Amino acid sequence: MLTVSQKEEIKKCLGTNISNIVPKRKVSRKPKRKTSRKPKRKASRKPKRKASRKPKRKASRKPKRKASRKPKRKASRKPKRKTSRKPKRKVSIKKPTIVLIGDSILDNSYWDKVGNSNTGKVLKNFGSKSFKVKDHSTEELTSERLLASLKGSGHIDVGNNYVIARKSLGYPYPGRSGKVPISPEKLKLDQNSIIFLSIGGNDIVLNRNLNVTEILNNIKKIIKIYTKTGAKVVYIIPYPPTPELNLFTGGALIPLYENWKMKIKSDPKIDYISLEDFDDSLRKGPSTPYATGIPEPTKKGAFELARRIFSKAKNLFPVKSASRKPKRKKIYKFRVKSIKKSAFDKLQEARRRKMLGLTKPKLKKTHTLSDAMKKLSLKKKTKKSKPVQKFDLSAAFTNMSVKSPKISQKKRLETGKINGS
Repeated sequence: MLTVSQKEEIKKCLGTNISNIVPKRKVSRKPKRKTSRKPKRKASRKPKRKASRKPKRKASRKPKRKASRKPKRKASRKPKRKTSRKPKRKVSIKKPTIVLIGDSILDNSYWDKVGNSNTGKVLKNFGSKSFKVKDHSTEELTSERLLASLKGSGHIDVGNNYVIARKSLGYPYPGRSGKVPISPEKLKLDQNSIIFLSIGGNDIVLNRNLNVTEILNNIKKIIKIYTKTGAKVVYIIPYPPTPELNLFTGGALIPLYENWKMKIKSDPKIDYISLEDFDDSLRKGPSTPYATGIPEPTKKGAFELARRIFSKAKNLFPVKSASRKPKRKKIYKFRVKSIKKSAFDKLQEARRRKMLGLTKPKLKKTHTLSDAMKKLSLKKKTKKSKPVQKFDLSAAFTNMSVKSPKISQKKRLETGKINGS
């Protein structure tokens, strides 16, 4: 390739450009095809349809139905299953049973207007917490009859008039149709039961049996039958006969009673309660429903008998409380930070207390009135009493003379210097 300077030199020599001398290659240019230009179709400009502007239908605004707000169902929270902790077994203390078997001394509701204040009902009120009471006492019971029923049927038939009277009080006899069970099997006696037995009086009064040894033998046999079950038997020595009844029998009842009482007391195998101190206020010959002359307990006597039975039962079976270990008390310990008061706070508190008059003199614990008195008495003794000076009239006059005026120290010094000079 020629440079620009070479081209200019050649141009000067030739007078023309090199491009004029060298022929240019002819580029074969084919004729361009003429595109068939069809006339463009004019778009048919039809008049646009005007949109039919119909009036818009007004939306029928019906009142919206209020959503029925039903109360939401609470999620059924099932109680959490407690850990399988077995409940502690309660110490079951079996109550001892008091069983009443005997004649009208115990079954005393029919006579002297005692009614519901009878011994059995009073006992149930007394010992409901500590004892179970079974009242199987019956009217007109003798030792012979009781022994025969224990060996035979195991129940005692009570008179219809007594059955009706007890039903009217709302305190019926146990058993059906006046047949009161008295056998150890039906009474379910065991070592945890006490029988209070009252028989023998009707043997003398009703059956006119004056053989005390025979009556005592029957009583001992009955006690033996009941004690075989392990139950404890307490015999009730009846109250003494009234003077009227003693006269009616020709004065034989009182010596018989004394003999009977001594024999029972002397027997170590028989445990007993004695009613020998019962007077006319506690027992008397009834007038209602009819006078028999045989003494029966009054309301006061029925109550006193129940009290004695209960105290005897308590002595034989002392009430034991269940031995349970005392629960340990939980001790919660909290750490309390002691806030120290600043000197300014203490001063402010002291001022406030002083303004309110709350300040009290600090006394020592040992400081008492007697100690204070002792201290005062000691102080008085220790102080030396000054001797009383006698009044001197001449000395008083000399003191009253005119004193020299006071001179200051400077003046004294000056006067001293002057005198010294």
